[in-house]
Amino acid sequence: MSRPSTRSWLEGKAPRQIPVKRVRPTNAPSRDIREEIYAPILLVEADDGLYYIADGNHRFFKKLVFGGDPETIPAWVLEEGDQERVHGSPLPQHVREWKDGKITLSQLCVIAKNAYEDVQEKVKKILVNYKVEGAVETTAVMPGDINQSAFTLTASVLRVLRGVTTIEQEAQELALPVEELASFYKCFIDGGREAIRDRLRPGGDSGRDDRGG
Repeated sequence: MSRPSTRSWLEGKAPRQIPVKRVRPTNAPSRDIREEIYAPILLVEADDGLYYIADGNHRFFKKLVFGGDPETIPAWVLEEGDQERVHGSPLPQHVREWKDGKITLSQLCVIAKNAYEDVQEKVKKILVNYKVEGAVETTAVMPGDINQSAFTLTASVLRVLRGVTTIEQEAQELALPVEELASFYKCFIDGGREAIRDRLRPGGDSGRDDRGG
């Protein structure tokens, strides 16, 4: 049985190119992102200079993994007045509520920010469990070039995010210390595969501020 599409779009409005480092996921992938048909995502812009995903987490993760380490991602940024433009099959619940006038755009943005914080809390719990404090020195790099290593680590992180495996299992498979893989987990949430690749470079550092810098 084919799953329903949850892709949303804005009719008659061109997407913008948004820096990936400014985008914050509001949910983890719950299925294999390779099945996704890539399309622009829906974002809400917050007063912290960041963009939170209103719909398209799966498409965002697919772009991070298979998009050749993009610096920008096409997205529709929701604005007041776009309610009649937004369509989906179906629309996510909160986007639908905004479209129907039940919540304001500011409320939608708060909901998205809170969802991102929930994702971060899960990350923090993992880091606490494995006693990861700050950047962890990368002591083991898999054979091959940095791009392939980053791809392999990203695939592991996504399996953990989807709940189909654990950090312990993935660390054992990759012959990495558990706390090191846990630090890559946070690295991916902060900046995707590009952030992991930066960590793998000589002298690389996972430290990024809240704006992805």
